[in-house]
Amino acid sequence: MGNLANSTQESLRVVESVIERVQQNVREITAQVEENSAKLGTQNEYFANVFKSMQDMTSLLNLSVSAIGTMGDTFGKQSEVIEKTVSINQDIAKSIINENEQFTSINAMAESNANDIAEVAKQAGAINEMVDEMSRLLKRDE
Repeated sequence: MGNLANSTQESLRVVESVIERVQQNVREITAQVEENSAKLGTQNEYFANVFKSMQDMTSLLNLSVSAIGTMGDTFGKQSEVIEKTVSINQDIAKSIINENEQFTSINAMAESNANDIAEVAKQAGAINEMVDEMSRLLKRDE
């Protein structure tokens, strides 16, 4: 029986050693699983932060697009005001040109009238000289 007891004890030691190795492996695997779980948790936090940042960026981009649209509307209105101002200025310039042409025409008529008056005055002077000459002649004959 001694051999059987020794053999049983030896078998128990081998089984015990195997169990200890299995337990050690389970502890190592558990530690790795916990470490991987912690890493996944950290990665999830990173992804959540990236996702939040992307949402924030999208919101900012939407605000920028809205602001650009508003600026475009404002520039469009400014452009309309400028175009209307240019149109009004062109109308004023045309009016000034028309008035200038009318004044030039009136000035030409006034110059023509002045020339006509000078001619009439010249002819009146000639007629007066003739009348004077006739008066002298008639006085001599008397």
